[in-house]
Amino acid sequence: MSPLYLCFRAKQEINPLYFEWCFRSSVWHRYIYMSGDSGARHDRVSIKDDTFFAMPINIPSAKEQDRIALFLNAIEQRIDKQRSLVEALKKYKRGVTNAIFNKDLRFASKETTYPKWEQKYIGEICKIQTGKSNTQDETVHGCFPFYVRSPIVRKSNRYLFDCEAVLTVGDGVGTGKVFHHVTGKFDLHQRVYAMTDFKLVSGKYFYYYFSNFFYDRVMRMTAKTSVDSVRYEMIDRMPILIPCKEEQCQIVRLLNLLEKEVRDAEVKLTLLEKLKSGFLQQLFI
Repeated sequence: MSPLYLCFRAKQEINPLYFEWCFRSSVWHRYIYMSGDSGARHDRVSIKDDTFFAMPINIPSAKEQDRIALFLNAIEQRIDKQRSLVEALKKYKRGVTNAIFNKDLRFASKETTYPKWEQKYIGEICKIQTGKSNTQDETVHGCFPFYVRSPIVRKSNRYLFDCEAVLTVGDGVGTGKVFHHVTGKFDLHQRVYAMTDFKLVSGKYFYYYFSNFFYDRVMRMTAKTSVDSVRYEMIDRMPILIPCKEEQCQIVRLLNLLEKEVRDAEVKLTLLEKLKSGFLQQLFI
């Protein structure tokens, strides 16, 4: 067996599932990080055998051990089901979105079929620009949202824009993957692109279309397997198909509903994970 693992047997009767949950608790992790040696690698902690076995552990009655283990297992199973639901909803939304924009799924009014979609370049239907702020402009208790090269929205005490906009990061790991649809006042990092002043399209329709196709376009325009940065022309000369306003409204209405389902499922998943974390912290004190 690898020296990175310890194999041991309990000296008294103990539910192995209770034992496992104990080692997954915050009490255990705090003990390891306070007693162990991180050395040069702060992401890896080593601990000596005698320190490991010296850790105090609360052992309730066998009946209570069983109840705790079954309770935490039930929460874990519920989290797994919720996570699967989130992934299924995301997959379904991607399928519907692709079907719409590839025109496999079309909408119609009661009176007539909607006209053929018009093709334009993005540079023809909106203004493309970047922000002027840097990471150090973030303020924890700022008044305005600050969009940086990350899915996480920061805070700032100033704003550069006061409008409807679709945002995408210009470089970093989120290139071609991070998008925001925003309205109102916000600050913007100098390496984040903002599309504003929309013509012929609603901002939300543009958001759904652009976020669905932009990553593939970026990958086609680079010779590498990963993308370092977005060039202006990648956005400016990207073709976009534009239905009439009525059909745009129907498309946005449907995708808004699907997006809300995904968001609600993700919120429920987060709450369940916090619930499990809270119980792990309280049950093993």
